[in-house]
Amino acid sequence: MSKSSVLIIATNYDAGSHYTFQWASDLQAELATMDHTSILLDAGALCRAGTTLADAVASADYVVFFGHGFADELTALPAGSGGKTVPLVNGSNMGVLAGRKVFAGCCHSLAKLGRTYAKQFSAEYVGYDNVFAFETANHHYFRDIVNNAVVDFVKGASGQTVAANLQKAWAGLRDAFAGGGILQYRPNAFAAAQYAEDNRKRIGYAP
Repeated sequence: MSKSSVLIIATNYDAGSHYTFQWASDLQAELATMDHTSILLDAGALCRAGTTLADAVASADYVVFFGHGFADELTALPAGSGGKTVPLVNGSNMGVLAGRKVFAGCCHSLAKLGRTYAKQFSAEYVGYDNVFAFETANHHYFRDIVNNAVVDFVKGASGQTVAANLQKAWAGLRDAFAGGGILQYRPNAFAAAQYAEDNRKRIGYAP
């Protein structure tokens, strides 16, 4: 198996991203045990003018993002008093990712940004075209599905294959939390099943 270089960028500024930052850290550790090169950086440190983001991306074959997003941006910092978020990547600078295979574990990123990036730079992009969600009491089950998908991507699976396998994995998690499933008695199992089903419907890839 060929070894890859993976740049993992994650935010950690609210309850949701607190968990997904842990997922990012766990992913980095897993990739390291497989002898891939993996770097984990906080998105908030990369969003100001300069070459830091470009320098980090330049060393990577894959870029993985954990955090929040909108149809036209991967978000680095939350909205301040002015009401506007600070983007890490949006339409004005998405060229910084040029040629990299991207996995965006966040809301909405495939709706516009991901498809535009994939078309313009002929690169694979896996993401969600609507809200991505997980249930916090059961977050580790969601983490395992996401991180396993990234590992498959890094090992050479196509974006199409990764998205298809994620659909199956989310369906399996949905059924595990549903009545009669092996996780049906977990806390908040009904909500967890619904979130898994929503993720199944919303995962996709481009091109």
